[in-house]
Order: sequence, then C-alpha cells, then structure tokens
Amino acid sequence: MKRYKTIGILLGVLVVLLVVTLIITNVKNKQEQIKTTGEIILSVDPDDVTSLSWNYDDVSLAYHKDDSGKWVYDEDDAFPVDADKITDLLSLFENFGASFIIEDVDDYSQYGLDNPSFVIEFSTEDKDYCVELGDYSVMDAQRYISIGDGNVYLSAVDPTDTFSIELKDTILNDTIPSLSDVSEITFKGDSNYTITRVEDSTDSYCEDDVYFTTVNGKNVPLDTTLVDSYLSYISNLDLEEYANYNVSDSELQYYYLKNPDLTITVNYTDSDADSEQSAKTFILSISQDPDEAAAKKEAEDNGEEYEGTVSCFARVGNSKIVYKLDENDYNNLMAASYKDLRHKNLMTADFDDVNMIDISMDGNTYTITSSQDSKDKDAERTYYYNDEEIDLTNLQSKIKALNVSEFGSSVPGKEEISVTLYLDDENHPELTLSFYRLDGDNCVAMLNNEQVGLISRSSVVDLIEAVNSIILK
Repeated sequence: MKRYKTIGILLGVLVVLLVVTLIITNVKNKQEQIKTTGEIILSVDPDDVTSLSWNYDDVSLAYHKDDSGKWVYDEDDAFPVDADKITDLLSLFENFGASFIIEDVDDYSQYGLDNPSFVIEFSTEDKDYCVELGDYSVMDAQRYISIGDGNVYLSAVDPTDTFSIELKDTILNDTIPSLSDVSEITFKGDSNYTITRVEDSTDSYCEDDVYFTTVNGKNVPLDTTLVDSYLSYISNLDLEEYANYNVSDSELQYYYLKNPDLTITVNYTDSDADSEQSAKTFILSISQDPDEAAAKKEAEDNGEEYEGTVSCFARVGNSKIVYKLDENDYNNLMAASYKDLRHKNLMTADFDDVNMIDISMDGNTYTITSSQDSKDKDAERTYYYNDEEIDLTNLQSKIKALNVSEFGSSVPGKEEISVTLYLDDENHPELTLSFYRLDGDNCVAMLNNEQVGLISRSSVVDLIEAVNSIILK
C-alpha cells in the first residue's frame, strides 16, 4: 500500500514537472517572437491625409478636408482650423518607427490593447489607418501600440505627447504682428488721442524722442522707451483662449465689445520674405465686465479681498474670434494715456549740451559756468563755481533723478529751489525746473513755469544737498 502511495506521489510530481515544462516552453516560444527592430512601421505623407480623429478620456475630436482641400472641424464648419497644426500632428506618422515588435499576438489584454486608452484614426484616398495605444512596458516605459496588422509594437515616441490636446489647441488664431516700424498709434475709448512718429523733431529737448502728440495745440514728446515697450507688449500678447470663435455682431455686447473700453489702431510698415515693404494697420479692441470690475473696486475700497476674477476680452480687427484676456494684460493695455506714456523724468536734455546753470535758493542765485575746447565740440566740459573747477557728477545725477510721481495740478506752496539749465540748442536754449513744497512728502514740479505734477520731496532735498555741497565749499 505504501509502495502504491509512493508511486502516486511520483506520478503527481511528474505531471507537475510536465506542466511547468510546457509553460516554460510556451513562454520561451513567446519570447522568441519578440524581436528588436528599428524599422518604420508607418510612413504617411501628411499632405495625403483627408481625415483625422482621435479619442482619449472625454475628448473626441474629428477633422476632414473639404472639396477645396481646407481642413474642417466635423462638428462645426465655422470653427477656424489651423491647417499647420493638423499637419504637425500628422507629421508624427510620416516616419513612425518601433523599437520592438511582438508578432502574432493572441492576447492583447496583457498589453492594454483589448480596450485601448487612446485611439487615433486617419485616412488617405487609398487607405484607412488606426493607431491604438495601450499600456507602458514595465522595463523601459515605452508605449505598446497596435496598427491593426496583428502585431504589437513598442515605440520610444509616445503619440499621447502630441495628441493630448483639446479643440482650442487647433484653432487658427489671429496673428499679432511685430510692431517695430510704427508710424502712428490711435487710441479710442478710455484714452482718446493720436501718437505720431516724427524723426528729428525740433519739439523736444531729447534727440531720442520720436513719438509726439498734441496737447493744447502744442506738439509734445512722449517717452520713446515707454511707447516702444507698450508696442512690444501688444506684439507679445498671448491671445490663445477663445471665448467665442464665431461671434456675430449682435453677440459682441455679451463681451462688452460693442463699445470697447479701448481700441488701439497701429499703422506700421511690414516687410515680406523678399524684403518688400508695405503699409499695414493692426487693430486691437479690449473690454472687461463692468459689473465685476465695480464689485472688485468696492471690495478693495472696503479693504476686502475680491473673491473671483474680472472677465476681460479682446478682439483683433473685425475677427470672428473673441479672446479671453488676462486681467493683468487688460490693465497694462489700458495704461495708454498721455500721462502713462509721457516722460516721467523732468530733465530730458543731454547734459553734454549744458553750458551754464543758474540756481535760485533761499532768495539767492548761484551760477555755474563751463568751458570747452572750441575746436572740439565733443570734448568734455569743465565746470566752475566762483572761478573754481568743480565736479558736477553728483548734481547731474540728482537732476536726472527728478521723476514725476503723479501728473496733475496742485496748489503750490513756497518755492524750495529753481534750476535753469542753459543749453547749446538753438531750438531750446534753456530749461527751468522749479519745485514748490506741498507737504512733508511731496513738492509741486514745474517745467518752464508750467505745472507738471508731484515729485517726492526727498528727491528735491537730495538736489538741494547736492547744490550745497558745491556752494558751501
């Protein structure tokens, strides 16, 4: 009996060994079907593709070419499709290769391909293609891919990196040009005036001033750096998220663009690839939700934090697309008044042109003279006070640092100091800066007897101290 039992046990062990051997042999056969490859498994010219769709998660997008060869969004032919974007997507399959190939697959579930997480389909006139994406391989984190030929491929290039996009990512957005060669800027709305570019104007102390506007019948300069920065801000504006891609005239009111808060019109010169120049116009309109803006202001006035955002919008020319505009961008674009773009520094002339300075302070007048080699107009000047040579560097820096903090009119108090600069400029032979105390923090600044605005009293005190360091030696 014991002997039969032993034989039974041995037979059982033998059966187990046979099963294990079969499993190992089967696995070995499977492994032998896994081959290293560097071959191209798809080679499709993007120009030959007539339709494209993909599905992942809750995103399902489909596009096709119409009879004219234009790409169209299947669900709404009014959607402006960026053909270059579609070409970029399809270029992935122009030379799509695989690292490994697993042939004659029976069980797609072990690769996550029985229920693919991502499906990309496209067609040409001659053939339909379906690319299914499965799991990542454990060893090298490459994606298992099926193209419907009975094999499974491992690809180092994961199509999800290219196709994980939404409808908004395929829109043909309006182009914002590089506004570098500008001849005129017109503002309409919250600001209403025109800036004109004028080279070599005689209406400014500063030779770098090229932008001018008219104030009270006079041509006045603006700060070139500020205007160029404003134009650069427009050129680099990020308009990518649409609020409506097919807005009608009647719908503009929902975005407060029937009467925009500000419309910016820029006339500029553009150059094509052949360097041919042409005159062009760019128009940008912006707006914000007035109720939300009022609610935010009320909260801030009450010292409270406004919960939420103020909806802002933008439109390029007469485009059908209305964009969502970042609130910070809106505020920066609205800062377009003459006060926003004019010179903040009072002294815009070049100190190399200053040949004499009169300083009035405490009822006294002090005069600084200069000499220069008459044969060399580029030679440095030597400055004197009471016939003694002086270093004017500190005084120059304090004058250059006199920047207006707030433009407007105030009732001036007692004059603290007045500085008249005499210039080698036949159009502007002199420039007078006067400062009147307003309170402990501010002075009223005047330029050539015309009130400009407020300036920090500390900067005026610094100026007085720089003068004292010269006259009290």
